[in-house]
Amino acid sequence: MKKKFLLIIFGPCGAGKTSIAKGIASNYTFPLISRDTIKELLFDNIGWRDRDWCTKLGSTSYQLLYFFTDKLLETGSSFILESNQINFKILAKKINDLKDRHTYIPIIIRCFADKQILFERAIARDASGERHPGHIYPTNYEEYKKMLLEYDGEFNNEFSIEGLDFEFIDVDTTVFDNKVYELLYSKIDKIII
Repeated sequence: MKKKFLLIIFGPCGAGKTSIAKGIASNYTFPLISRDTIKELLFDNIGWRDRDWCTKLGSTSYQLLYFFTDKLLETGSSFILESNQINFKILAKKINDLKDRHTYIPIIIRCFADKQILFERAIARDASGERHPGHIYPTNYEEYKKMLLEYDGEFNNEFSIEGLDFEFIDVDTTVFDNKVYELLYSKIDKIII
């Protein structure tokens, strides 16, 4: 039986998750499900208002992400999930529930960068006008810096998820160039080939 892979890409805002996910999708021809893409479809079809509404649609986008995960795994295809914060207790249960029905190997890719770089990237992206207007993030950048500090423990410790076997790859995007992709692809190749 051909192995199936579920690549889960996560990390803070500005860590390059979407760029990494799109690169992997292109390089390995794996379909990509992005939580932000789902959320933006919801924004485009039912609108956006304020942070409370954004949070509600964010919760719905997670439910849809897991729904699509289940459906795609039933097809026997490898694919990629990309999201920002992930509740790994919930995800571990979902993966284990899926694993009971589907034979696949989870590969978790944690993207991170220096906090000042993350902060600068977030400011630049907000100023660029390229971000969907439905994503309502703190307009007070001190609040955003506080949010980044919450990632501190998550990105400075060993990574484990109780009750889940998986492959794990850390990707430091502080200096985000082609070398990041080359190193990442070589690590993925060792797992999937």
